[in-house]
Amino acid sequence: MDNIWKLLYGIVNLATSFIIILIILGSVFSENIRSNVISFYDMSTSMGIVGLYVLIIFIYMVFVCVSAISLAIINAKGLNKKFISTFFNVQSDKSKFLKWADRVIYIFMPLSIFIYFYFFL
Repeated sequence: MDNIWKLLYGIVNLATSFIIILIILGSVFSENIRSNVISFYDMSTSMGIVGLYVLIIFIYMVFVCVSAISLAIINAKGLNKKFISTFFNVQSDKSKFLKWADRVIYIFMPLSIFIYFYFFL
């Protein structure tokens, strides 16, 4: 059962990384994609603290997905058969920074937002 979750997590992470890389490359060449990214940023920052939290999660996902793909490509020494096994093995190993960032983003920030809305508004 654990292998199925690893496979599913790897596929979702690979698809997310692929979409993010396409957005980054598309924003270089297409003005429409660039304007959509800028409008997403403007909309998120204008929504207050919740929009800022969504923007932080999005930036964190970009960082984690792209760094995982890059690390797997470097460890496999290119896009080859070894890349797939390296990519799924890298997913299970998290650094101390990623564990800390997961705790901060997914536990402490929502708690602080809840406390802010509950006590100060």
